[in-house]
Amino acid sequence: MSLMYSQESLKKMIRDQILPQLPEELSESVPGCEAVGMITEMNAVSATIGCVTAVSPSGLLIIRINSFDTEKEEGWEFLRFSDMQGIRIRKKTINVFLEIQMKDGDRWKFQISNRNTKRLPDQKNNTAAMVRTLEALNLHEMKHPVYRKTLWSERRITILYVVTLLAVMTVPLGLTLRTGSKVLMIAAILLMAFVHFLVFALCGTYLHDYRDRQFRREYRTVIKRYLKTDNAEELYAGLKRLTHLPVLKEGINNYYMSLSTAAYRTGHPEEALACLQKLQTDGSEAFKTAVRQQEEMIRAEILP
Repeated sequence: MSLMYSQESLKKMIRDQILPQLPEELSESVPGCEAVGMITEMNAVSATIGCVTAVSPSGLLIIRINSFDTEKEEGWEFLRFSDMQGIRIRKKTINVFLEIQMKDGDRWKFQISNRNTKRLPDQKNNTAAMVRTLEALNLHEMKHPVYRKTLWSERRITILYVVTLLAVMTVPLGLTLRTGSKVLMIAAILLMAFVHFLVFALCGTYLHDYRDRQFRREYRTVIKRYLKTDNAEELYAGLKRLTHLPVLKEGINNYYMSLSTAAYRTGHPEEALACLQKLQTDGSEAFKTAVRQQEEMIRAEILP
């Protein structure tokens, strides 16, 4: 927790920076009970991200913060109570450990401070108020097939990393048996561990991105052309002519968001709405808000 933050600076950040970004139905009730903590895990991936939690009548506002810049937020999410499936809370003397399972498969883990400081005199009371609100929801179902699949995928990568690392370590051990030099063994172990990490990371990134390689090449060509001409008809036709459609989430969202915009601008509002339904909106709340605003704009034109 950053010592640079104060209760007033957090309230000011939420009021000046976050509320203007929230959808109208959410911004009507100002979130309160601001408590500082950390995001410790997102979808089975460990993290150490400073955050502020604030409770509203309809959900939990999560604001990512920078310990060295008290004037600016680094992103936010709004976890609606209606989208939560299960909540697990462990209360300790210094911290409260919070785990939230969402209905779409996302899982969040937090560590919220449970003690007051000079700059955060209401931290303990705010944490207690947030815990009471979450406990009152009475949500206990933590099992979810999507999260289980994500967790196993992360564990599989870890197992593969350890197994290949142990295999690589046989090289320096072999050198030690031949030369009898402990210095050479330590140097070889450090070198091989670094090379293994570098190769593993590069191969993982390449194999993950490879599946959308052909799509990205075609998509970038169409988008570059559109940025130069601002011709919606040309954009629409170019996106429809792509021979390789995206497979990964980022590509799917980029493609269908662009196609929705192009369809709307060329007089195909029904198709524009259909494209929005294909988006995978389990990411940031800012992206969900952008999708929601575009959908409202399109529906306003269709409906009398």
